[in-house]
Amino acid sequence: KRVRSILTDLLKKNDLTCVTEIDFSTIFLTIDPRRGKIRNNIDHICISNSLINDFEEYSVGAWDHFTEDGKYMSDHNGVYIEFKIKNAW
Repeated sequence: KRVRSILTDLLKKNDLTCVTEIDFSTIFLTIDPRRGKIRNNIDHICISNSLINDFEEYSVGAWDHFTEDGKYMSDHNGVYIEFKIKNAW
């Protein structure tokens, strides 16, 4: 809890927002076939608030760290952001 609080304060001081703070386990991730549980997200994407203000829209998501047949691709699940800039040509 202490480290999370420190990180949150530093993000605010540096005018950044963590866009991947949501719980991906209920939306995108599935149960690990070997471990029998859903992995918690440990990787995040932080973006400057000035850039977020230029977004017309954005969405974030994640994918499992293993293939459909249970082979591990990584020890972390992946996270991503898709965005559209206002007035983009």
